[in-house]
Amino acid sequence: MNHEDIANGISEGLADIADDISYWARLLEQHSMNPKMKSYIRDLYAIVFECFADIFTEWQKSRWTRIIGSFNKNLLETIVSGHRKRMKDLSEKLRREAALDENAAFSDFINRLVDESQEKQRLLGMRQNEDREEYRKFIKTLSEDGVRIWREQLQLWLTGGAGQQFLEAAFVNRGITPPPQQMLERPRGVIGEIEPNSKEMNFDQTKLSGAIYTRAHLQDYTQHLGLQTSQPAPEMPMISAAQLNIHENVFNALKKWSTSSTSRYLWIEGPPDVETPSQNTLTIMSLVGIAQKSKTAYVAYFAQQSSARKAADRPQYCSQALISLVYTLVSQLVDQLPAEFESEADLSEVRFTCLDGTEERFSSAMQLLQDILEVTTGPLLCMIDGLQYLTYGASRETVASLRRLLELLCVRDNPRYPVMRVCLTTDGYVESLATGLMKRLLERVSCDDDDDAGSEYTMEDLT
Repeated sequence: MNHEDIANGISEGLADIADDISYWARLLEQHSMNPKMKSYIRDLYAIVFECFADIFTEWQKSRWTRIIGSFNKNLLETIVSGHRKRMKDLSEKLRREAALDENAAFSDFINRLVDESQEKQRLLGMRQNEDREEYRKFIKTLSEDGVRIWREQLQLWLTGGAGQQFLEAAFVNRGITPPPQQMLERPRGVIGEIEPNSKEMNFDQTKLSGAIYTRAHLQDYTQHLGLQTSQPAPEMPMISAAQLNIHENVFNALKKWSTSSTSRYLWIEGPPDVETPSQNTLTIMSLVGIAQKSKTAYVAYFAQQSSARKAADRPQYCSQALISLVYTLVSQLVDQLPAEFESEADLSEVRFTCLDGTEERFSSAMQLLQDILEVTTGPLLCMIDGLQYLTYGASRETVASLRRLLELLCVRDNPRYPVMRVCLTTDGYVESLATGLMKRLLERVSCDDDDDAGSEYTMEDLT
């Protein structure tokens, strides 16, 4: 063992440590809510620090001591290899925990799919039963009406001239003297001078049209909801598009998103635990300014961080914030509707007034949001910032409801929807959006804290 071998061993060990640190950071980013993995990573960084301390201590010794140490076969094991072995053992535990976490998330995802499928089958069965009952009533009514109409038409035909000629011909062929004319006819004053006419037998097959609504009435219906405007909170400083630098990969993604002629759904994931307003919040603010300047129809929502200090209060905040988001989208979409329009969906006042801010009415709000989307004319921009605030400490029901909202907004196979470009931004990882990635509902672009440093692109370059 000599100095060169020791130096090479230390160099290789440090390179391996650098790769491991990058791997740990990616694992922590993907499993930021797992406390056990956080504990493992803290222990790993402590071992890294011990390794560095041993290396620096050895290198700070006198030259003579280092020469003597080069004959120590256990020196490299003491200052590098031993620490690396401990790191590998702990990294293996970290990897196993990540696999368990991913398996649990995947199992939860599969269970949700199964539950949703069973619920849809149940609803479909109920709808089929209702349709069968309606069909039975329709057939019964049709049969009764058909028999009545047939009898009336037959009677009309027999009292007309054609019926008279038919009866006279029948009597003559049989060698019977026809009865007097007045015995074959009912008094015409009873049913009128009506001859059979094939056109009179046709049903009116004109398709029923939807009801006519006005934007002003719907705007009145939304006044009680207490909604957020399309602007960020007043304490957030306004910034022009020309002032905001963005990283190249975010710029390229936004360029494709903003110029697409078809619906497109983008998730911009920023780093967690950043100062507010974050880079992503400023990006959405700039997009709102660009939409206003270009007079493009848009809806926008800026989620706010919970002020609740107790963890027990956070689920209620997340639930109410999600309800506020849906109500806000409903209100802002109403503002984008034509002054007068036709809709087959029921958009009467009671559907708005029943939205009382409770979780029990959330499904009603979601259905109303979908109905309004289907009568909205495109193209439409939808921009939502800070979705991480709706999931930190949220209940499973709220997380599932957020996924339902995502699937409603980012649907690709509804021909009634307008061309929609949806941009969602988060400061950190959000499981509901990751599920959207798995279902291929979203595209994702990520950026780090220092990604925008020195960037030559600004939001104004998008226009």
